[in-house]
Amino acid sequence: MPLGPAGPARRSRIAYPPPAVSLLEDIKQYIGFGPEDAAALAELLPLARPHLPAVAKHFYDLILAHPSAHAAITGGPAQVERLKRTLVDWMESGLAGPHDEAYWQRRARIGRVHVEIGLPQRYMFTAMNVIRLDFRRIVEDELLAERPGRSPDPPGARRTSDALDRLFDMELAIMLHAYQEDSERRLQRRERLATIGQIAASIGHELRNPLGIMQSSLYLLGKRVEGLAGQRHLDKLAAQIRRCDRIISGLLELSREQPARRQPLQLAEMVEEIREELAPQLPSTLAVSTHAPPDLGLSADPELLRLALVNLILNAAQTPGVTRVAVRGERDGDRVRIEVRDDGPGFAPETLPVAFDPLTTTRPRGTGLGLPLVQTVATRHGGHAEVANAPSGGACVTMVLPVSPG
Repeated sequence: MPLGPAGPARRSRIAYPPPAVSLLEDIKQYIGFGPEDAAALAELLPLARPHLPAVAKHFYDLILAHPSAHAAITGGPAQVERLKRTLVDWMESGLAGPHDEAYWQRRARIGRVHVEIGLPQRYMFTAMNVIRLDFRRIVEDELLAERPGRSPDPPGARRTSDALDRLFDMELAIMLHAYQEDSERRLQRRERLATIGQIAASIGHELRNPLGIMQSSLYLLGKRVEGLAGQRHLDKLAAQIRRCDRIISGLLELSREQPARRQPLQLAEMVEEIREELAPQLPSTLAVSTHAPPDLGLSADPELLRLALVNLILNAAQTPGVTRVAVRGERDGDRVRIEVRDDGPGFAPETLPVAFDPLTTTRPRGTGLGLPLVQTVATRHGGHAEVANAPSGGACVTMVLPVSPG
């Protein structure tokens, strides 16, 4: 029952442990799904196949007619057509089987897409019921109606209907497992963030006082130091103080849950200001560019967005092999996508699923706070963040923000 946009635009943002085969077997045993059911479904497939495009059309007609459910689809008519084909494939594979570990993995991936696009569970239940009812009509039409050369088969219809009910119950259980995984991970993340918040609140004030004194002293020393060599050392000290201040700010922001204070912004102007601010800390070989239409319609909290972009640009700058960082903004329906992409080696495959976990880092000097902070900024705007490796190479982090607060 795939509702999420198909294709590479949807990135994996959440880590899931591989499910054990026994879990699938437990579900099958609980609902009573066995070889007889699989055989009945396989016999139905050639009869049902001509009806499947109509089932997919009915399904997405209902989705598009409901504003809250429709909000999960942002790619327009072309995406809807792709999703219809995906749904037909999903129905065919459910009937054809085999209902084994590979089947579980395919279905679980679909459930995770639903989680990642924020599809409420109530729509998943309703959508499954829509398809279930359409299949009952297919059974009535193919196995109970009078047909030339074929007599009604009430026992076969009953056997097939029971198999379909067990199949849809199994599909629903697999998808609900994805929501359970997500809930458990959110709880774990909240617990980690709460701990971080307590630490940040207790030491933030104590650290900022000496940092403020250091900044004042550096300013006074700068008036007395002569020569480029001495000034370079002062610049290094100032850069490290700013880095410490950003770490404290990031820790504090991770623990806050207030909504963003939005105001109209120009993305290109903000990135240029950040580039100038970070110039002493960025390699001279690093090029930072911005690509965003002037009518982007970006409305965001300037302090939060600046904090997120600074972290992403610095993360890229500190990655070996990166020579270019591009910040792109584009309108995507009722959302704005802000993408920060570099030309480096990209994320390691094992890092992608846990990239947003606090304190997770692969860099020797990394804090593991940058990407969790980016996700927090996006969440506080009512959106979400995504990580991926760009097809052309390099890491790509995207913040998806609603155009207006929801």
